[in-house]
Amino acid sequence: MRHGSLGVSWTKQTSAEAAKMKVTIPKLLTPILRNEDFVLIEYPDKYELRTRFFDKSSAVAFMILESDIDAVITYIGDDETDDDAFRMLKGIGYGILVSEKSISSPAHNWLKSPKQLNLFLDKWSESIADITL
Repeated sequence: MRHGSLGVSWTKQTSAEAAKMKVTIPKLLTPILRNEDFVLIEYPDKYELRTRFFDKSSAVAFMILESDIDAVITYIGDDETDDDAFRMLKGIGYGILVSEKSISSPAHNWLKSPKQLNLFLDKWSESIADITL
C-alpha cells in the first residue's frame, strides 16, 4: 500500500475542456470516494485525490521507511502545498518543483514546465536502464 495523492489539472486545457473535466472527474472517482479513506480536494485549476489520514510529508515518510537503504527517493510537486514533503527529503532524497513561476521552495530543483519534467524523467529512465543492463 502506498500513501499519497493523485492530481488532475486542467491548466493547459481550453475553457470548454476544463469545464468538462471539472464535472467528469468527480463522477469518475465516485467509486473510490465511497471509501472514507479518500477525499477529493478541489483547487482553482485541479483536483487532488488524497488519502484522508496522511498528508504529503507523511506519504514521503512512509516511502522512506518502506524503501531499501540504497533507494533513490524523489518527490515531484507543483506548488507550496508540497513544501512539507520537500522538507521531509532533506538529506535523504531529491525534491523537484514543477512550476512556470519562480516561487520560494525547499525543493532541490526547479523545472519550469511539464515538458521539462518529461525530459528529466526520460533522461533518468535512460540512465537507470544503462546501469541495470
